[in-house]
Amino acid sequence: MARNRFRPELRVGGYCLSGIVRWDGLKHSGDLNGDVDLSARIIFKNDWRHPALRDKAPVELMRGPACLWAGTLVEPDWDAGTIGAVGASRDAENAMALDALGNASTKPNEVIDAAINRGALSWKRVGDFGNTEVGEPGSGLTTVRSVLDAWATKNGQAWHVDSRRRLIIIPAVETAISWLVTPGSGVLGASGTERVDVVFVRYTNKTTGRRDTASYPAVSPTRPVEKPKEIFDRGPLLPAEAVAIATGLWAEANAGRAGWTNGLKLSAGQVANLGGREADLAFVRAGQGMALRSVPDPRGLSRNTSVVLGDVEFDWAAGDLQANPKGLAAQDEQSALDSVAELATSAITRANAGAPGNPIPAISVYKTSGQTLTAGVSTVVTMDTIRNGTDVSGGAKLEAGTVTVPIGGWYQVNANLTWASSVSSARRLAFIGIGNTPGTFATVVTDSAYAWAQDAANITSQSVSANVKLAAGQVISLIGNPGVNYGLDVSQTYMNNLSVAYLGAA
Repeated sequence: MARNRFRPELRVGGYCLSGIVRWDGLKHSGDLNGDVDLSARIIFKNDWRHPALRDKAPVELMRGPACLWAGTLVEPDWDAGTIGAVGASRDAENAMALDALGNASTKPNEVIDAAINRGALSWKRVGDFGNTEVGEPGSGLTTVRSVLDAWATKNGQAWHVDSRRRLIIIPAVETAISWLVTPGSGVLGASGTERVDVVFVRYTNKTTGRRDTASYPAVSPTRPVEKPKEIFDRGPLLPAEAVAIATGLWAEANAGRAGWTNGLKLSAGQVANLGGREADLAFVRAGQGMALRSVPDPRGLSRNTSVVLGDVEFDWAAGDLQANPKGLAAQDEQSALDSVAELATSAITRANAGAPGNPIPAISVYKTSGQTLTAGVSTVVTMDTIRNGTDVSGGAKLEAGTVTVPIGGWYQVNANLTWASSVSSARRLAFIGIGNTPGTFATVVTDSAYAWAQDAANITSQSVSANVKLAAGQVISLIGNPGVNYGLDVSQTYMNNLSVAYLGAA
């Protein structure tokens, strides 16, 4: 690569790479969410190493005063003589979706800011993504990227980390043109394999607690191409919210139009800016709009073909830009393998999250503090500690000694109650209670009562269980009713406990 004023420079760990080693063969790429990969060849003696070339060192690709690409160095391959870096946008792939206290969350601004503060993201948040939950905390939305992707689908916009590591919101629409391709530089073919006419989503209805279906658009052509999608990990939704997600998925799937069969390989002189001047191809980024002038749209939309760039790669040695439109059909072997891998990952995520299609993990709670129950009165045994499960917004919660369920359906409830030693012998009953307000109960499951025999010290341990049908927001409790005033035995852990597990929709 010739050394001149147009030569790019890599800054690695605060050093200019040209100042410490010879290098060439530079390539960099990006997609709709920002910078993705960068690679180069370094020329050095076998016994040479430099402290700047270390794993996780910050990397910036400079073109004069302008930064074109930003990311993080991965461990160099000294045997092959190559270095590589991953783009800043990929920080979100491994950053956990947690709030400032370390609890699972799906509130976009909250999880982004918390990850930035603990150093998991190298970004600065500029866009306002709000703090409305986009899914079920602790379910399939476990990383910052999954939360941002869910936000993008719900709101019909795209998140993007630019070359200055700023997290911004971009429209990513074909009408926002940044670059013009000169006539004769190439054409795009339409692909019917990427067309989706109607999107159907299966979700949990927030009002009824049942599994429902929503779709978009309401009107479809004859023999439409339909795409199903389960969104139970988004938590209970109102019908309008489910339709909004279906609308976003439809827009991501080319809004009922055909996709594309190929991308464009462009060289110097084939791309101009909106002022008609020749463009520097290194500045073209994914997410920007590009128009092919005097090339009729094969989808029959207009006299020119306009696209949003889904991913780009620039080869500095050859001076070529590979520009692929959003909606490019997966026709090569690697793309097909990537699609299969994505499906497998999604299936594993759902399986690990909880019940199939409805990731509501079981919760188990117990009591550590003493309590005396009044004779002849059915009283809630107040639990105070979580043994396992969740206690976050969107999941089952321990509230005022009882467990609140997030959605309606059938639940398996198991509990144990242990009465303290007493010189007197009297009846002692235990039930499962159902109520509408945390800390209280309205009815008891009468067939759940079961008493074990008393031991020599007159200690009674009782186990109760039942499968109960609940509505969203109802509470489950352990109820005790002694014949005389009795205290509970809390001398051993878990002697008084309650567990609740979701079985399925009613």
